Amino acid sequence: MKNFKQVMILENVVENIFCNMCGEPISQNEFGHFAEHLSVNKVWGYNSDFDCSEHSFDICQKCYADLISQMKIKP
Repeated sequence: MKNFKQVMILENVVENIFCNMCGEPISQNEFGHFAEHLSVNKVWGYNSDFDCSEHSFDICQKCYADLISQMKIKP
């Protein structure tokens, strides 16, 4: 026979996401799913200009379109 007890599990959940370029919030649907956006996490290595720094940012679709329009070689 198994005896059970209830336990509380704390969990980190994303409440809001803001575009790092324009500052606007990334929209959510009624189920809490965020609209498509670019999310980047980068840990820079040794001998880089950002030696051992960690950078994270999110960009909305509009700002992403603006960003890639400035690129010489498009994705």
